[in-house]
Amino acid sequence: MTRAKQNLTIHLNGNYLDNLMTAGLERIENSNTFLPPSGLVLHLSHKDLNLGYFEYVQRRVSGLTSGDALSISDEGCKNEKGELVLKFSRRFLERITEMKQKGFVPNGAKVNFIVYWTDDEKKIEVKIVLPELNFTKYQQNAKIQPGSENFIS
Repeated sequence: MTRAKQNLTIHLNGNYLDNLMTAGLERIENSNTFLPPSGLVLHLSHKDLNLGYFEYVQRRVSGLTSGDALSISDEGCKNEKGELVLKFSRRFLERITEMKQKGFVPNGAKVNFIVYWTDDEKKIEVKIVLPELNFTKYQQNAKIQPGSENFIS
């Protein structure tokens, strides 16, 4: 909030800022009911990935640039050649299972960021891929077949 120069708009679902008062403050309450989303986009962080795996796929990672399409497999993401370039953490695999139970299936991914990470134990620095994953709300009428882009076993 310290970067706002002329105007700051805050959208929130709570009352924890109700005691703030300042000149020109305008509060608008929207009590509309909204439909659930038909899709979600997740930006994965270090905690969502098996960081140790990147040591073994540096050549594959070096061939990627931000924005490159990735395919989602049951353990991580693959490049256009079908080579695994990242593995999800156990915690994130559990999150995917939870999302499937809520009706969301992964349907695409891309390279969001490529950053350096240091393994303090091994004293090495490696490039890692922080991907963006897209999920679509599963329609009960639609059939998702194994082998399709939307299927994860």
